[in-house]
Amino acid sequence: MERGNDFAKGPMKRLAFIAMLAIGLAIPASAGAAGVTPANPGAAEVTALPIVQRDLKLAAAFWKAEEPALVAPCAPGQVFVSPMQNGVGDNGTIVLAGNVWAETMLGSCAINIAPVAWALGSSGDSSTSLMLCILIAHEYGHTLGLPDTEAVPMMSSDWSRRDDPLCDQSVYGWRWALPRDREWLAANHLAHAPDRRAQGMLRR
Repeated sequence: MERGNDFAKGPMKRLAFIAMLAIGLAIPASAGAAGVTPANPGAAEVTALPIVQRDLKLAAAFWKAEEPALVAPCAPGQVFVSPMQNGVGDNGTIVLAGNVWAETMLGSCAINIAPVAWALGSSGDSSTSLMLCILIAHEYGHTLGLPDTEAVPMMSSDWSRRDDPLCDQSVYGWRWALPRDREWLAANHLAHAPDRRAQGMLRR
């Protein structure tokens, strides 16, 4: 797809894709009990890949802004692509492996991503790249000890409640970032506006 058209349709594609996830994947990620298990059997480490390094850095910045008191047990963490296991979702709900897109034990240093989620997220499409970025931000929350909960939007099992302004800005650019994300970025001094005039407009 041509770059210009992809960017022009950015917000519409993003919202449509997240809506699809919300309908088809009610509980796509899961956290287990506290522990430091390195990875599921048959896992392939992808930590060093540029897209993963980007998303880990964005996740760390997001949580530093949202929950500055929380500290990761190890930095940077490790990311693996591996077969999923049955997991535990909101309020202790058991989630079958086929419905799990990622697994991270609470307080662990390892994030495990399902092969299907990795294939989509690393495909180069902007919508699925955003999905992977938000997925890693969610899982990074588990490394900080946060369980799946509706009390924290990013830790919700409902994709429509998860919003990471840093992912939005990184994937779509400042111009196509959602208005609420621009406000969050500006408030946390993380905006990459194209010029000072744009940043000044936010302060009005």
